[in-house]
Formats: sequence, structure tokens, C-alpha cells
Amino acid sequence: MSSTHYLHYLLPIIPFLLLPTLSFSTCIVILKTPNEIWVGADSKRTIYQIDLNTGNVVETVNNEYCKIHKVGYFYFAVAGFDDEGNFNLATESCLKYKSITETIHYYQKMMVNHFEDIVEKYRVANRTRYIDRFVGSAIGQTAFFYFENNEPKIISLEFLTTNNPNEKVKVRLNRFNNEPITVLGYGDHLNEPNPKVESFLKQGDNANAIRAMIQTEIIHHPNEIGGAIDILFLGNKNETWIARKKNCK
Repeated sequence: MSSTHYLHYLLPIIPFLLLPTLSFSTCIVILKTPNEIWVGADSKRTIYQIDLNTGNVVETVNNEYCKIHKVGYFYFAVAGFDDEGNFNLATESCLKYKSITETIHYYQKMMVNHFEDIVEKYRVANRTRYIDRFVGSAIGQTAFFYFENNEPKIISLEFLTTNNPNEKVKVRLNRFNNEPITVLGYGDHLNEPNPKVESFLKQGDNANAIRAMIQTEIIHHPNEIGGAIDILFLGNKNETWIARKKNCK
């Protein structure tokens, strides 16, 4: 499908779709309606550990990883390289400030510095893998979601390298505000017709629509995405977990 394939079902809710494609080992889908936020995430996490002396990479897989978080006043989800460092800085930012403006400002500044440092070490240790993994694509993505003045809000941040492979790593930031659909990680097959997703959206069943979207990506990327699918509903004054792993409670 094109990015407008689901418009027939979503026009009463949202004006347009934006489904970015990023090659991360995750799939997180955030849907914003005029009064609600729906979030779904898979549970598979692949950790890449690099030996800075040899350049060798060891992969470790966790199939029960929790990807939807609430810290302080805000919810967030992260994807991409060094998601643990990303999570820690997002947590620190949410605990440090009550204002979303201050939280985002502090977080993005710290995250750019962090990525420039850690990705540079990766580039020096394994140039070939650095080129394959980071050149021409995003290195990390984060979404903060919350309610402000009774309205749902989503701020998503995308981090990219701007340097040539033979130069020291420099990172720039893209920011997206209140997109109707935000996808962190894999989303390359969400632009194809999917009768199951269409049916759920037509019925207003956003939870199962998100589940079907993530299941679609799992089918196409079983080595990168998988495990149970957690789904969270957020209203102005309440949250409801439609599905949640026991270890995430």
C-alpha cells in the first residue's frame, strides 16, 4: 500500500499517515486519535557487543524485553543502537524535569553527545560493520507520549549520522510532532494492503489493528522481531494495559 492506503478507515480519526522505515531490531507502533493514544510493541531485543580490540561482534537475544515505559510524568519508547543507554538517558530526563520542553531539550542534547561518543568507538573498531549499519540510516529513535491540556501528544526523535565513513562521527536530529501513526523500528511492510488491519480499523478496534501491524512485521523479520506483543491504551486520565508481560509489571 501507499502511505494513504488506510485513509478510508482513518479519515474520521486522523488526517494522514506517516510510516517511516527504520532497520532496527524492534517494532513499536503508536497510534494517536483526537482523544486517545494506543501503543504496541514486540518483545525481542538483540544486543550487539563489540570487542574494541578485535572488532568482533557477539549477538545476544532476549525475547521478553519490555519496550513501553513510564517515568515521572511521561511515557516513552526507544529503538536503535545502544537502546539501554537510550533508555537510561530518557529515564534520567523524565526524572529530572516536569516540563516536557525541558525534558526533551535535556534528553536530545545528552543523546546526541552519547551517540557521537559510542558510535565513534564502533566506527573505529569495525569500519565495515559501521558502514553497513549506520551509513545512510538512522541510528536511534525515541518517542515520548503524554497528555497536555486534555489532548494526546507524541514527540518522536530520530538520530542520524552526517559524517563520511572516514570522518569522526557527527549526529543530527530530526523531530516529529503529533504524527497520527509513529513507528519505531521495522515498518517497511506496513505500506502494503492488509485486510486484517483494515477490518480492525474500520471497526475502531485499535488494539487489534496495532497487534496485526506488528505481527505483519514479525512474519517478514522473524530474526529481528518477535515475542509477546504488549499493548497499552492511554486516555486523558487513565491507562489500561490490553496485553502486558508479567515481567513488565
